[in-house]
Amino acid sequence: MSTRSHIIIKGLRPMLYRHCDGYPTTEHGVLATLLPFLTEFMAVRGDDPSYMLARMAQRLMNKHVPDEFLSYGIDMAMHGDEEYVYVIDTKKRVVEVRGTMAGFGDIPHLRHTELLSKETF
Repeated sequence: MSTRSHIIIKGLRPMLYRHCDGYPTTEHGVLATLLPFLTEFMAVRGDDPSYMLARMAQRLMNKHVPDEFLSYGIDMAMHGDEEYVYVIDTKKRVVEVRGTMAGFGDIPHLRHTELLSKETF
């Protein structure tokens, strides 16, 4: 079973979808790659959401691609079957790790998530 997740940059509508291994803290977990990337990106490029999303996708795919065609995608809306949602706030330099609470028939939205932790970068 896949552990799906979305990575959202606050203020940017497109979001990154990760089909599997969306756990926050495992060997291939999202935060192990995401936090160092965000620190490096902000130091070099600053608060530039469009480039951040593109380079984030590239970095994550360079580190973790279990399936050639299904691993990552770009979405305009949440699916509703993800287990985790990561919300990046570049102004506060924080990543909110959120768990989903939506039922299968619910319309996916951030209000159907609960804050699990906040990680700084």
